[in-house]
Amino acid sequence: MTDFQTQLLLHLSTIANALTALKGLPIPLGSAPITELCKFTFGEWLLQWQDKYKKHKQNDKSFKWNLQQIKDKIIPVLGNIKLVDLTTDHIQDFYNTIPQSNSRDKLAMIFSGSLRKAFDLGHISRNPYNAVEKVKNQAESYAVLQPYAQARVFRFATDKRYLDMFWFFCCTGFRLSEGFSIDPRTDINFNRNVINLTMADNKNKKHKRTVPFLPKLFKDFDLTAPSLFPNITPNGAYQYFSKLFKRENIDGCLHSFRHTFISCCNHVKIPAKYVQEWVGHTDIAMTMNIYTHILEGKDTPIILYLRQLKNTLNI
Repeated sequence: MTDFQTQLLLHLSTIANALTALKGLPIPLGSAPITELCKFTFGEWLLQWQDKYKKHKQNDKSFKWNLQQIKDKIIPVLGNIKLVDLTTDHIQDFYNTIPQSNSRDKLAMIFSGSLRKAFDLGHISRNPYNAVEKVKNQAESYAVLQPYAQARVFRFATDKRYLDMFWFFCCTGFRLSEGFSIDPRTDINFNRNVINLTMADNKNKKHKRTVPFLPKLFKDFDLTAPSLFPNITPNGAYQYFSKLFKRENIDGCLHSFRHTFISCCNHVKIPAKYVQEWVGHTDIAMTMNIYTHILEGKDTPIILYLRQLKNTLNI
């Protein structure tokens, strides 16, 4: 036997021994479900995932927000389905019922993160979320609240909690999740009259910004509570304004408040660059071409407020 043949046999023997040893290794994570853990329902898994794997990575506000979305929106519809029985069709059907694209985006992150972790841990043999068609509406689909619609909200929003909410969001332009994350005890600076937003937001890279205000903005708010809206949930707000808009024949949704703020700022001639900074857009074209609508009608309390803010800031 030649030296070459001897070396070849040694290499083949080494490879054979390695393959034999591999036979005793456990199945890689994600390739097969762990029987005992597969008894979880999807709702049980979501709560465990949020508490065990997400809590330490999120600030307290983001954690509570995501937990509320899980409890209010996902669990009532999909919570009782066994984790191993959850299908793409289940998720797709649920996903298609959410009309607002920003709400779908937030829920998509919960589905994506929780099911990816379930797959990595071997709780499911495949990730049903991977095949979901994630169609995103363009922001143009959101209606602005014209002055006549604003007037009807002020007149017919009989629950003061939601009227205050409407007033705040239309006068500041915050996204819903941002406004609900504000702690008036720490995030509102009355010496400078600015609201400091520090909430991390995956939607853009500007996680920190300040929004100016006039003291009259908070005239009827309890600023000693940890939240501006302690007695309102996002889902409750969605239900309230959906019913109000339908009853009063108003074309709008919660995200319309942000469009309304930007359009009212344009109406009173606040320079677009200021508005872009206040709402956190990375591109001024988005502020002007997507969120700015032409308003027609009489002045409203929101328009009067923003005109006074412009004059106070001398811009």
